[in-house]
Amino acid sequence: MIRIRNLAVPFTETASLEDLAAKRLMLPPQQIAGVVIVRKAVDARRYHGAPIQFVYILDVRLNQKLEKLYNRDILYSDSGDDIFHL
Repeated sequence: MIRIRNLAVPFTETASLEDLAAKRLMLPPQQIAGVVIVRKAVDARRYHGAPIQFVYILDVRLNQKLEKLYNRDILYSDSGDDIFHL
């Protein structure tokens, strides 16, 4: 299982969370087996015209095991439901 932290999604985004998670992980959408929302927050700060956006923490299950991930906002575990914290 992979945990993606700080996934910022514009309020007007129409793509599915599976597609957004695949894009963030740089994987084809077919490799995503499922997405669970752990946390969803609204960032409504309007500093210098910044758009309103949702900020997610997602748990992503893949169809096959990955070898390596290098990103401080992505946590990876290949042992069941436990999530490895870097």
